[in-house]
Amino acid sequence: MSEYALNRLIEERKQWQQLPLYGFTARPTKLIDGSVDYMTWDCIVPVERGMPPTCLRYCVQLSFDIHYPASMPKVLFEYPILHPNVDWMGYMTMPDFNPDMPSTSLSIEKILLTVQSMIDKPNMNDFTKEQIEYWFAVDPDFFHVEMEMKAVVIAEADSSTPNHKRDDEDMPEQKMNQISESKNILMTQMQINN
Repeated sequence: MSEYALNRLIEERKQWQQLPLYGFTARPTKLIDGSVDYMTWDCIVPVERGMPPTCLRYCVQLSFDIHYPASMPKVLFEYPILHPNVDWMGYMTMPDFNPDMPSTSLSIEKILLTVQSMIDKPNMNDFTKEQIEYWFAVDPDFFHVEMEMKAVVIAEADSSTPNHKRDDEDMPEQKMNQISESKNILMTQMQINN
């Protein structure tokens, strides 16, 4: 493992703890042995929608490699999301970042702000799902309503896990089944629509 990438992420964790972004959550995950895995972060990205504004919360995981910040992390949505820049596996394409031009000013904060911006304003030049591209181009209101409905279902399924701290063994079996069922329903709906 690159010492530079690891030290950089440890420092970013300290900075985040001192000055977190309002409404966001970001923390490194833990390995099976209980040690901290600074190369994988669980995050929550808030997005306001509708009138009056409703705050939707999206759970994402950032996976860094040893070349960070010369290479961008993979951005994976924990639950299926109806979005033109997110593939069927849940990975978001990040066209705003150019891996050939590494930035020392790149940070987890900037990555999460970019994810937030892209959720709200998809990149029209990089659609990963043709049918969603059609919805967004022909009927953006329908697109946003569908996105909100799925986000609300996800938020309800995940409401028992505040601050994205999740220990499956501590979670009641009924709640685990609800979350699993919601994931399966959403995945089925999205595959049918594809």
